[in-house]
Parts: sequence; C-alpha cells; structure tokens
Amino acid sequence: MSQIIRPLSIIGTGIFLPPRSISSSEIDSQLGKPEGFAIKLSAPQKRYFVDEVTTSSEMAAKACLAALGQANISPNEIDLIISASSVTEQPIPTQAVLISRHLGLSGSGIPAYDINATCLSFLAAIDTISDAIVVGRYKKVLIVSSEILSRGLNWKDPASSVIFGDGAAAAILSYEPRNSRYGIIASKFETFCEGADLCQLRTGGTATSLEYTDFETYYAGKKYQMDGVAAYKLTAQLFPAFLSRLMVCANLSISDIDLVIPHQASRLALDHLISLINIPTHKLIDIYADYGNQASVSIPNALHHALISGKLKDGMKVLLAGTGAGITFGGIIMRV
Repeated sequence: MSQIIRPLSIIGTGIFLPPRSISSSEIDSQLGKPEGFAIKLSAPQKRYFVDEVTTSSEMAAKACLAALGQANISPNEIDLIISASSVTEQPIPTQAVLISRHLGLSGSGIPAYDINATCLSFLAAIDTISDAIVVGRYKKVLIVSSEILSRGLNWKDPASSVIFGDGAAAAILSYEPRNSRYGIIASKFETFCEGADLCQLRTGGTATSLEYTDFETYYAGKKYQMDGVAAYKLTAQLFPAFLSRLMVCANLSISDIDLVIPHQASRLALDHLISLINIPTHKLIDIYADYGNQASVSIPNALHHALISGKLKDGMKVLLAGTGAGITFGGIIMRV
C-alpha cells in the first residue's frame, strides 16, 4: 500500500486564455503552405495567442483570481505566491512580484518569488514548496504558470513553432492534517545535460549583451530554437527508465495509477507516452488539440480540466509527469 509522504490538498484551480484562437488552417495560410501542413508537423487543431499589449503577469493574475474564486478565498489569505513559468515577463524583478501587484497586494508583505524548470516549472514548484507546507511554514500557497510563447516563435522553422500556444493556469495548495489521505506519494526529477542545446532561448540573460553582440546575433537569439527530432530521441531513450524509477519510489505500478496528467508536448509525444506506459486513453488527460504546447502552463491547465470535467475524482492516484528543456524529466504521484 502506497503511503502519503507529504499530505496536502489542491483547493482551487483556474485558467486564463487569450480571446484570440488560431486554427492550424490559419497557420497554414499565414505560412503559405497547403491545408494540413501544420497538422503533419504535430500541431494542435488550435491554440491561443495574446495581443501585442497583454503581459504574462496580467494573464497570471487572471488565472490566480479564477483559482481563488474556486477556493472561495481572497488574495490576502494566501501565504506565498510562486510564479512557475518558462519565459518570464522580465528578468528583474521576478514575475511573482508583478503578479502580486496585479492582485492588489501592495502593503501585504506576502512573499512572492519565481521557480523555473521550463516546462516542468509547475511540478518543480509543487515539489519544492510541499515540504514547507507540511511543516507548517505556509498554509495556502498560490502557484501560477503563465506563458506568452507566440512572441518568441521562429516562423522560418515551422516544426518548432506550430505546436505552441499562450495562456496561464494556477492552483492553490493547502495543508489539511485532517485530510492526510491526500497529498504526494512520490516525486522525482532527473536532468540529462547532454540535451542542454536542444531547446534554447538565448537572450534575456547575461550571455548576450548589446554592448558586445551584433544586432543580428542578438535578435536571432530572441527566437526559440529547438531540435525536436533530437529532443524526442533522447527522451524516448531515457524517459522509460526514469518513469520506472519514479514508480519504484511510490511502490506502485502503472496499473495502480488512476489518471495520468502529462505535459502536452506534442501530438507525437503524447501518442508515444500512451504506447510507452500502455494505459487506456480514458486514463490520460489529453487537451493538446485545443491548446497546443503551453510550456509550463500545460500541466496545470490539464489538471484544471481534469478537475472541472469530473475525470479526476476524489481519492484518485494521479501521475503528473513530463519533460523540460535541459533535458529534465519530472514526475509527481499524488492522491488528490
């Protein structure tokens, strides 16, 4: 029998989507390609793109308010805000500070900081902060992921562009000792740095500076670069063993898992996951066709849909798992 090692509950979730939905047919037209071109590259049926003025912190705050509303609590009742995104609005201050301002928390003193593990940022935030929740440092923690990926896509490389979409998703974690049957059973993260060059966004840090770098090099680095084939091959080679090690930590087998909530990386990646772990499709939360790859937002968005759709039922054992740039693998098994 698996045991809860970190008892906590998810008491609210929420999402925010830009109003503009873009179909893959529209992408085909914009690229001057025949109908079905993007779909053949593992694109979703549609995705959401923000306008030119919306910010990541604004989207995050709207997702947070939705989660707070579901939990029926106010922003001032939160003990900690964590922004868990791949690409933030700006390097300094952290995005969590900007989100706090949008939530009207000036003068509150509520701590706010960022945790970044690219597409696995949401899972990394849960794993990192759960111990502090369990020992009583925080009673209610707001974790939010928000991505505007559309602004960094290189449309000259459709294979690394057509799969992505924008959005935000949030969840509130709470320690409830009377409900100790809920919480984390096991968690595991592993990084294989041989894949460090396979997924990159090279500007925004100290590696590139306009003072020392020509404009052409600098602006080329502002576009997301991905060797999708190499990343897929490395993941296919190493992820099965990682998943086995996670299941050993949980003292469970895949057949014991009631629901799988994966990172929505691509159509190909999800189909590979289904064949890899040999689960029936009704046990998998698959929202890729409607949203695409939203990086760090994918897992909390899928979690939200699992909850509001009723697919995630009380007491289920849930596997949340995926991959991030690095290449990093991450997984958490919870009873929710």
